[in-house]
Amino acid sequence: MSNYIERASYLKGLMEGMKLSTEKDANRLLIETVHVAADLAEALASVERRLGDVEDLTDALDEDLDQLEAILEDEDDEEWDEEDEDWDDDEDDDDEDDKGAFIVSDSEETVDYVCPSCGGTVTLRLDEVDFGEDMPCPLCGAQLFPESEETDDEEDGDEEAED
Repeated sequence: MSNYIERASYLKGLMEGMKLSTEKDANRLLIETVHVAADLAEALASVERRLGDVEDLTDALDEDLDQLEAILEDEDDEEWDEEDEDWDDDEDDDDEDDKGAFIVSDSEETVDYVCPSCGGTVTLRLDEVDFGEDMPCPLCGAQLFPESEETDDEEDGDEEAED
């Protein structure tokens, strides 16, 4: 903290030691000036304390902002992939081979399936799924099990060859 309060107190002590009479105008002016200096020193000390509090708060906010920026930078690494209509987090997906994928769920009655066309996740009831049947994706309309189409086409081609 500043030494203004100490200096103002010193001036007050000197003034009191001089035993100035308040009857003279010059003495009253000097006494009032010393009191104003003491008040200003107190106000300045208060401002300095509050400024220190503001600096501490600013430092804390700056640290919080740095953490938030780091979080947002991590999220910026993920980009929306228009073709897959899916979030692409810039990681190589070695297991993705455009055939769709089953996702393990806690339910024994349903299973989550990733559409090979749009990449959206579709929840299928196991008792309603027929893998040999054409089943459109409710998100994009493409076939969920495209290899079943190839099997059907191959079987149709074999039957035509026999006719």
